[in-house]
Amino acid sequence: MNNFKSIRFGSLLAIALFTILISCGRDEIVVTPVDNNDPIVFPEPSAVITTSIYGHIIDVDEEALEGAEVTCLSCVTEMKMTTDSDGNFLFQDVENKGNSAYISIEYPGMFKAFRRFGVLEDRFNYTEVKLKNKDSIGELDANTGGTLTHSSTATVTFTGNSIVDASGMPYSGSFEVYADWIDPSAADLNQNMVGDLSGIDETGALQALSTYGMLTVELLDEQGNELNLLEGEEAVLKFPVPQSMLGDAPSTIPLWSYDEVHGYWIEEGEAELIGAFYEGSVGHFSSWNVDTKGEAINVSGQVLLRAAGQEITTAYYQVFVCGTTIGQRGGWLCEDGTYLFFNFPANEPFQIKVLDYCGELVHTESFNGFSDDEELNTIIINGGPDIELKRVSGNAVNCDFEAISNGLANLTIDNKTITFPIVNGQFDHTVTICDDIEVTMTLYDSDNLTFSDEILFSSLGAEFTFDDVFICKDVENFIQYSVNGVQERFSAIMSDEELSLAISAGGPTAHLVYNDINSNSRLLFLNLQNGSFVNEVFYTNDLQIRVSENILAYAFWTSDPQPIEVVLTEADLSNNIYSGYFKGKVEDDDGIEYQVSGSFRYK
Repeated sequence: MNNFKSIRFGSLLAIALFTILISCGRDEIVVTPVDNNDPIVFPEPSAVITTSIYGHIIDVDEEALEGAEVTCLSCVTEMKMTTDSDGNFLFQDVENKGNSAYISIEYPGMFKAFRRFGVLEDRFNYTEVKLKNKDSIGELDANTGGTLTHSSTATVTFTGNSIVDASGMPYSGSFEVYADWIDPSAADLNQNMVGDLSGIDETGALQALSTYGMLTVELLDEQGNELNLLEGEEAVLKFPVPQSMLGDAPSTIPLWSYDEVHGYWIEEGEAELIGAFYEGSVGHFSSWNVDTKGEAINVSGQVLLRAAGQEITTAYYQVFVCGTTIGQRGGWLCEDGTYLFFNFPANEPFQIKVLDYCGELVHTESFNGFSDDEELNTIIINGGPDIELKRVSGNAVNCDFEAISNGLANLTIDNKTITFPIVNGQFDHTVTICDDIEVTMTLYDSDNLTFSDEILFSSLGAEFTFDDVFICKDVENFIQYSVNGVQERFSAIMSDEELSLAISAGGPTAHLVYNDINSNSRLLFLNLQNGSFVNEVFYTNDLQIRVSENILAYAFWTSDPQPIEVVLTEADLSNNIYSGYFKGKVEDDDGIEYQVSGSFRYK
């Protein structure tokens, strides 16, 4: 059964598994070489895997962004959701195309972001994305062109009469240029990077890239409509090269544009090093990148912590690889401390750095380059006296003492939250604590939309065992539905503020509406009838299932076939309390019919 489920808790907690260019599993892909006259053939996954995709979205000040729209582009069925109040999102138990997840993130006033990262089957896979402000660098007249400079000293130069509108017609008015430069030497490159460092070169071969800088450029007319370059015309981009990288910068370097649909950098010409800048001409606008390229290999291994007489996994520690030409790249370890850097440049000397929860550097080790895939020896980190271990284990049950088959355990340590799965009613995890602080834990039943009381841990003691933790509290407000019976498309748990009830002024009907932070109808629009009785079947001819601003499916029938069947299990109009379920047929904009069913609760 294909189970597409996205669960959104009131406060999704940042699971750190792995991110850019790092994975706990190997991403096997098939690449078909092409010559320069053929269309680009993109890598294809060799298998579909079931996995969970989890992440944290922040702004340039490292503040969480609530309401950012995240799209899973690598899911077999494309899915969308918005981040919660802590900036977190979770696509749980989705079918993904191969061992590489590809997502996009949108938020008002910021550049659209893209991220590709490795994922492992049946695991929670984590990434962090930092959205950049969409700032204008100036205005130009399309008839005359000109040069504009970004605060980083990157520049964009246009010739006159070289701009077209979205339909390809020449544009002659003024236009605004928005740009952002991504520093290849920055410590937060893994959060800022467009996509990842996977590219397809001019021969059609998949390449591992090493970046010397990225530029995102957008052109908008006075009404905010996108513009681009006239076919055959070019603009000139100048990328500043950081002083720390200038000594190793080659005199010429491949120039790459980002394909947002497929999620790969595409080689398009080259740039020349002139002074402290790479300068190159481009024939269209998207994100551009100056990178060296090379054969790709995989480097894998495991990191363990030796403390208090035992070796434990370093779940969610950060791990980076650093080198003269590859810069710094990396992400987070898997829950068992394993890692895999995929599409890693061959024959490049590098250093591995490991950081603990507190951001302290706890291990460094240097390696010569490898020509083939390499599994490194296990790294053992000797914990210091200030590291406190806590083992948390026990059983998770519902109110009938039945084991929870599918759930999450959220541990909050200071301001950091670590999430582990509950499997067959059991959880058993050991974590490290850097300071004398308190820990809280909350358990969730993902299938039944319930949660436990918050459990507080004293700073004393090293082991906490719970015979039975009851997960009995209902999440009061939710909407969930499935399509075609076996494909659960979306399931959401919402706070009181996110789910609203709107009473129609013109008649005896009530509409159950879920609005996102931008007041867009998000999931379900269901016509509830005031005259309905509890547990009595009635029918509605007005049902819409929405994802973001797009209607996924809808029904509006006043005659046969019969509209959606709805059963209210609870209805109190005076206090705006509703719960129930529905089933029936809907059709999309192309007239294709789907069987749908679902349930809802509003209190």
